[in-house]
Amino acid sequence: MYQPPYTLTDEIVALVAQISQQLGELQIASPSPSNLHLRRENIVTAVHSSLAIEGNPLTLAQAQTLLAQDGPLATQASERELQNALAAYEILSTLDAYQETDLRRLHQIMTTDLLADAGRYRDHGEGVYRGQQLIFMAPPAKLVPSLMNDLFSWLAQTRTQVHSLIASSVFHYEFVFIHPFSDGNGRVARAWQSLMLMHWQPFFATLPIESIIKEHQNEYYTVINQCNQRGDSSDFVALMLRLIQLSIAKHLDQIH
Repeated sequence: MYQPPYTLTDEIVALVAQISQQLGELQIASPSPSNLHLRRENIVTAVHSSLAIEGNPLTLAQAQTLLAQDGPLATQASERELQNALAAYEILSTLDAYQETDLRRLHQIMTTDLLADAGRYRDHGEGVYRGQQLIFMAPPAKLVPSLMNDLFSWLAQTRTQVHSLIASSVFHYEFVFIHPFSDGNGRVARAWQSLMLMHWQPFFATLPIESIIKEHQNEYYTVINQCNQRGDSSDFVALMLRLIQLSIAKHLDQIH
């Protein structure tokens, strides 16, 4: 069985315990996570933040106005990205986090009319650039199907053995490393981690973790690059747990 390279550090173990305690406090302070207005508001925040991380220029106010409308689908790419992402997040809870076909479906919804290969793995090389400088070359396209199969097999076989907080963070990093699609990998990775966390604790449906990632996006990308160089995702797992902890703390402050 494929084993993603990461180390269960003391910091990671401590963060899992602290987040579990925070969730206990959240359940006492707010017994029901099903407030539909709050959930919709947080979905819009999550969608806007996740796309802003990747350069979508629309402000949160513009996103809120656009996504509140029931008019025709937008023709501008930046607006269509938001509409597609909202549609994807609205059906997120119906997807199975352990089914690869559902992941491709999510990508298809997110990139409809934006990518010719929406919902299909890339058939070409893909790199990440800073300006004209190549900072990361993704695995060859011919390896993508087997790498994704290995990743989902690991998820399934460790479902009851690896804590969801850790497994979702490892998946997030591994997915970004494989870079299976020609575009939209980051937004799918963030949405899929949210889905995995929702499976574990329904409260995560009302926690826009993406907005905290956006606030720390420089560190987010720096740590991804460091993990790429080291061949180990431990630092990224720890970072994601710290950001999840911040997201819950922020939510607790709002309801107290």
